[in-house]
Amino acid sequence: MGVPTAEIAKRACVSKGALFLHFSSKDELFRQLHQCLENDLAALLAAEYPADASIERQFRHVWECYIDWAWRAQARHRALRQLEMSSRLRNVSRETALFSAIDGVTSTVNQYHISGDRTATFLFLCNVMESIATTVLDMMATDLGGFDDFKSLGWITFWG
Repeated sequence: MGVPTAEIAKRACVSKGALFLHFSSKDELFRQLHQCLENDLAALLAAEYPADASIERQFRHVWECYIDWAWRAQARHRALRQLEMSSRLRNVSRETALFSAIDGVTSTVNQYHISGDRTATFLFLCNVMESIATTVLDMMATDLGGFDDFKSLGWITFWG
């Protein structure tokens, strides 16, 4: 996130001035990029989402789609993770397209929340899933033949 604006403009093949014609600030650029990446993932998750299936099947759908997307679009996945960890986006609402795409899971999890803050419970589960996904993706990178095995092992670790 410490990349100079001039470097961003250079890599985008636009002038620094043109960059600021589209974005009022560097923070706005990062917010828009974050939204674009989340929308991309949300569209994938929403496709064929099994809203009427069991909560396990709904989570499995999210898991499968997420791992496939993260593996196929590694640069996008890295960018999304960096943006989510950035203090620049600390105030971005978690009620985004990504959360809307998996509304069924969100609603079901909220029925079984473990604390007074239902959003925190759902975010906790998302963070656990993301931690396992990161491990799976790291292992896939060291053993390309183990893609399906690592993906399955990650699911078993998450769901039990």
